[in-house]
Amino acid sequence: MSDLTPLRAIRKHCLDCVGGAPEVRVCLGDKLHDGPCPFFAYRMGRGRPKLRTIRQFCLLCMGGSQLLVRECQSKTCQFHTYRMGRSVKRHGLGGRIWAFKARKPEKGIPDKPGRVFGEKTRLSAHGG
Repeated sequence: MSDLTPLRAIRKHCLDCVGGAPEVRVCLGDKLHDGPCPFFAYRMGRGRPKLRTIRQFCLLCMGGSQLLVRECQSKTCQFHTYRMGRSVKRHGLGGRIWAFKARKPEKGIPDKPGRVFGEKTRLSAHGG
């Protein structure tokens, strides 16, 4: 089941839950007595679900136990790959965006040799 994207895994779950495509279209998952289904918005195979949504579903399935979610052995579950709220397909790729953004130097710290950020400099007549 690991070849499914999160969206396709949700779509498969919805098809299994209600029995088929026509039933998914008229699903009343947003009006459940114990709260709306977390996958209701994605049931038609559209949108971009957060992996945290799948993680929350897995926690509900395992009675709220993080340990049981981690140790889950259900290889037939379409959510098994995403149960930890992360994509194993992206493991080792990229990083946190904020770590790569260039930051302005603080006032008083040189940003170029001979010049301090925040100080106004005058250009000489020679352009230098």
